[in-house]
Amino acid sequence: MRHSVVSSEGADYHSKLTRKVLSSLLTNDSIIPEYTNFVHGEDYLNACNKGDIRDDDIVLMFSMDGVQLYVCKQSDCWVYMWVLLDYAPEVRYKKTHVIPGSIIPGPNKPKNVDSFIFPGLRILSSHMIEGLKIWDPRHGIIDSKLFLLLATADSVGMTYLNGLVGHSGAQGCRIYCPLKGHHKPGSGYYYPACLKLDNYDVANCSHEDIKPQILNSVKASKQHYGNLTCMLGARTDREFQKLCLETGIAKPSLFGGLPLRSTLGLLACFPVDIMHLIAINIPDLFISLWCGMIQCDPNDDRSTWGFMVLTKDTWEVHGKVSQESMFSPFPL
Repeated sequence: MRHSVVSSEGADYHSKLTRKVLSSLLTNDSIIPEYTNFVHGEDYLNACNKGDIRDDDIVLMFSMDGVQLYVCKQSDCWVYMWVLLDYAPEVRYKKTHVIPGSIIPGPNKPKNVDSFIFPGLRILSSHMIEGLKIWDPRHGIIDSKLFLLLATADSVGMTYLNGLVGHSGAQGCRIYCPLKGHHKPGSGYYYPACLKLDNYDVANCSHEDIKPQILNSVKASKQHYGNLTCMLGARTDREFQKLCLETGIAKPSLFGGLPLRSTLGLLACFPVDIMHLIAINIPDLFISLWCGMIQCDPNDDRSTWGFMVLTKDTWEVHGKVSQESMFSPFPL
């Protein structure tokens, strides 16, 4: 990526912006007025201050997701890729700066994702330790190391990466906060509900209401290594399953084998999935609730739902009001 002067200058984006941010913190009481890029993140800046990320180092993002190659064919597959975060946002996501790591054939979901991503992580680990000698047209040979900043996936795919049980487990928080889920009697699917239901009494689920603002994910993530050690010490399958339910850990993560000073560590390198939450999950949930179209238990009755408001002619009235306010010179 540094074969020309232009691409070499582009790769200096993250180091130049980082120096600018660090300088502004010294003169602005350690306050960042605006967050626009990953270089404004506290974990990233701490890694720079410790010397784990230097100017000539390469900062990477790992990303994995399922892909459907054709619209009307059973062609699903999985792919993971590397994104070079050294470049500006308008450049780093172009095809020339996104490097395919592996393609996992479908159409069924992969049974052992670790076997596919292990070769890539092995090569990554060696370059993290030994570094890369790179010819730069402006500076000659530079010594660069690789730093894995983020490993991203949606809620389903993330379980392959972080080794946790996933969002439907009892301890299903993606960032390992202490919020424990509730499940319906006879069901093994847990829901991260903060409020305890009325007349609800299910073993190991009947904890009282929880205020989200008291959840400390930073403190809880530090318990991950201790809980993982307990998991690895299980002597029987039954003991392992019991610890899996209690800790929310299903397996060790391959990313835990990378050099400690070349990543943000577990579980800080696994960010949350905001895109699906805001753009898909929440709108689908609330609209189906308001319209009374969401699935309910056989002993429930949608007609008793006081929050079911977008029914009958309400949609038409709502649409007319919205249209009038949109084209009115004085919007409502």
